[in-house]
Amino acid sequence: MTRSRHSRRTSAAERGVALHPWEHGVLDALIARDGASLEGADFHAALTDILSAATIDEQRFDLTASQRSARQRADQAARRVRQAPPADRHRTTDRQLEWLLLSDESAAVLNDDYLPAWLSNVAARGGPTGPMTESFPQWLTSLAKCLDGCIGNSPSRVSAADGL
Repeated sequence: MTRSRHSRRTSAAERGVALHPWEHGVLDALIARDGASLEGADFHAALTDILSAATIDEQRFDLTASQRSARQRADQAARRVRQAPPADRHRTTDRQLEWLLLSDESAAVLNDDYLPAWLSNVAARGGPTGPMTESFPQWLTSLAKCLDGCIGNSPSRVSAADGL
């Protein structure tokens, strides 16, 4: 039984799932197979819809606004950690860590006794190179230098023109 796009969207919404317009082509191709193997299935139209949607999204994407938003969120995380009462500082740092690490203030905000939960076992028993001998902020600085040496500052960009 073929379902209308409206019916699919309604059914998806009832389940708390977002169904994007470009996903209908994939669903149409799967339904057309009627349970048969996907080998030899024609997803050409579906892929065309997906690539068109991605191209439109890329054209609407505002890198400057996204960077500004991320910077504000990172600064807010640093502020929350600095303002946390001493008893709550470790827990607040855990909650804000992902954004805090993007902040220019991370080294100043993280204190030497802070260690994220996911690193505490490694620090105690040691990883491939043995126990941690540096504080978490020192470790982050070493890691950043290592990654910068591997990756450098050259931006990566992939576009549809690359034949993807």
